[in-house]
Amino acid sequence: MWSNISLYACLHFAAGVLDVHSTVEFRSGQTGLDGMKVFPSNDTTVDWWYFDVVSWDHKSEIVITFYTAGAAFNQSGTPNMAEDVRIGTIGNGSSGEYQGVGDWLGSSDMSQYVVRLDSPSNGIFGEIILKSVAPPHLPCTDDLSAGGDLLLAPGVGWVNVMPDADASVYFNWSGTVVEFSGTGYHDKNWGNVPMGSTFRSWYWGHGRAGPYSVVWFDFLAVDGTEYKSSYVARDGKILNAACEGIKVRPFGANSTYPPTTTTGSPSGFNIELLVQSNDG
Repeated sequence: MWSNISLYACLHFAAGVLDVHSTVEFRSGQTGLDGMKVFPSNDTTVDWWYFDVVSWDHKSEIVITFYTAGAAFNQSGTPNMAEDVRIGTIGNGSSGEYQGVGDWLGSSDMSQYVVRLDSPSNGIFGEIILKSVAPPHLPCTDDLSAGGDLLLAPGVGWVNVMPDADASVYFNWSGTVVEFSGTGYHDKNWGNVPMGSTFRSWYWGHGRAGPYSVVWFDFLAVDGTEYKSSYVARDGKILNAACEGIKVRPFGANSTYPPTTTTGSPSGFNIELLVQSNDG
């Protein structure tokens, strides 16, 4: 294992879209929870599957995003365009094949995902294996039954498939072997409007502290409305999954709130969570 390699990688794989009318789902139960939510994609919609892993020593990180999106989707970097895309569901889990770049396969109960890359244009091939240690949730609840609200904010849907996972990473990157293990994560977002038009700021994070798994969102819409989502699990049991009981604010450098278009990344965040203990 090459524990001395310091790596940060962020890879985006995209599929082209058609200029047509789309149907967008914001209620659970119509399709698999981690499946497609936009039918079909058009120039102003986006539908994406996000995966990341951070090594135990915090020296290595990899982020992979597969998505279908039009020209109005604002994102950093230049995506790698797939030649052909096939996305399906297996129970509530999903699978996707982006020909020429990679694929992923999730179990029907969303407890395990394997993400594989075979991208000659990037000189990279290998895989990530994620095994969940915390149950999935929606923006405001851990109730996954049909009819649940999937809206994180107006026009933006979200499902947190793997709030926390044990993960292993192995890649060969242009002849250099990169191998590590750590904490993993998987969610999906989608929207029926250009994503950059929906928010002024978007604070999001996840992590593990001892037996606790934490995920948080603090989304400030263009009209100044604040939308929040919080999640805390302990030893794999959910303590809190709600759109209340949380406050996130930046501190240190660049801590202006609300942030402006020129505000840089803050030194960190103060996160206040109201959580009920399940002891006893």
